[in-house]
Amino acid sequence: MATAVLTQQSVPFHNGIPVAPRGLVVSPLPLAPIRYATAKGQDIVVTEIARGRDNPGSIAFASQRDPLVSERPGAVTPGTLAA
Repeated sequence: MATAVLTQQSVPFHNGIPVAPRGLVVSPLPLAPIRYATAKGQDIVVTEIARGRDNPGSIAFASQRDPLVSERPGAVTPGTLAA
């Protein structure tokens, strides 16, 4: 016999309707690459290569330094790698 488990403790309501969470606040990325230390001792470097896209989709590299960034609904535009 299965036992029900309640995981959600409290839900805010407005006029009898559950209110969805607002989500995370996303800070803008800095212009310089960001280095993150990991628990395994291997740093990860995050570099922004495309700015000002409304709906970025994926990235592919035409060469080692030339990224192509796809946007929904289907445009492909060149990106710029930081030095």
